[in-house]
Amino acid sequence: MPNYISGLGGESTIFLTPPLLDNYKVEFVPTGTFVSFPSTKVAGYTYPIVSCRKVSASFMFTNRQEFKDFRDFYTNRKGQLYRFWLPCWKTEFELSRAVQLNDSAIFIKNVDLTSKDNTYLRIFMTTKVGDIIIRRATEVSYISATEERIVLDSPMPVALQPSDVVLFSRLLIVRFNSDLEVKIMKADNTEFIGTTDISFIELPHEYAEVGI
Repeated sequence: MPNYISGLGGESTIFLTPPLLDNYKVEFVPTGTFVSFPSTKVAGYTYPIVSCRKVSASFMFTNRQEFKDFRDFYTNRKGQLYRFWLPCWKTEFELSRAVQLNDSAIFIKNVDLTSKDNTYLRIFMTTKVGDIIIRRATEVSYISATEERIVLDSPMPVALQPSDVVLFSRLLIVRFNSDLEVKIMKADNTEFIGTTDISFIELPHEYAEVGI
């Protein structure tokens, strides 16, 4: 099914391979943690006022092509050198109303999003028919105690009922945070099965570099 993508700013690279959700974890870097990668400045964060997310995930390869695609992406990013967009694979938002084709705004159940800095918020949505929708939020507003509104940089490409949505979360600007190590469980002339555990780190100061 199609991918409908807009609003990525100055960084167009996105990693869309879904992880194994059983081992998936998103956590905030603790108070006083400093993180740095080649080509970026050292940045320190004090939780919870300014914080960054660390994503830990496991991936399974059921054939050699899946492994090659993953390895090639890691190699193209030069390991930890180059940034990219990464979806959060845990639901954060939920539609509160149906979406019509070409709607320029969507309504979500109130999660106090309006109290956050949403300058660089990108939403990520998957549907039951396999569509992937990515949009930049240009405005977030309070509607009621139960509802908020997100104005989008580009109209919605499909009509949706809330029940049509499988995942509704956000995109993060990240780098790989660990080396790529693959555990090969089976490899012969006909089959290949392998897994890897890897982590990603979000660097909030780079959203401004990517722009809107």
